Amino acid sequence: MKESNGYLHLQFRANYTLVNGAADYISWVGNGSASSSWGSASDPHLSIVRRTESGSPALAQMGAQYNGFGGTISYTGYAFLNVGGNTAWSSRNFN
Repeated sequence: MKESNGYLHLQFRANYTLVNGAADYISWVGNGSASSSWGSASDPHLSIVRRTESGSPALAQMGAQYNGFGGTISYTGYAFLNVGGNTAWSSRNFN
């Protein structure tokens, strides 16, 4: 999955299973990378926050720090994989 705001580019791979009539789940995440077109990106931190759907979707996240050239801006960006309701989708939060 990939997420970007044009400055910070985040991507990682995941294995997940959609289970008809039962809880969907994430079994593996890896190969995370963060890059930047207009500054620098830290090494990413990748984790499974909630392995199994249980009232809320299963959730994996990757975060990385973005620093703009000249120190003009700095923030942590997150990419999320959500798995639940027999579907999977990505989302993001770039502060």
